[in-house]
Amino acid sequence: MWTLTPWVGGLWVAPDARRRGVASALVAYAAEKAREQRVRAVHALTAGAEVVFRRLGWQRIACRLIEGQDYRVLRMAL
Repeated sequence: MWTLTPWVGGLWVAPDARRRGVASALVAYAAEKAREQRVRAVHALTAGAEVVFRRLGWQRIACRLIEGQDYRVLRMAL
């Protein structure tokens, strides 16, 4: 699983800016940049923002418990 590449990561939205579409815009922008590079799919790992990714067409491909925290591995075909 960890050989999946490339990854969208390091995205974070300040609490006072949440629920305003910022996370969706960041994820969409990252996917668009990957498309421009002719990438066929991108992946993400999240513990709390799966709904944001799913709303944008990402699919869950795995669940992992890492250091006691549940994570979702997501993929978006481009």
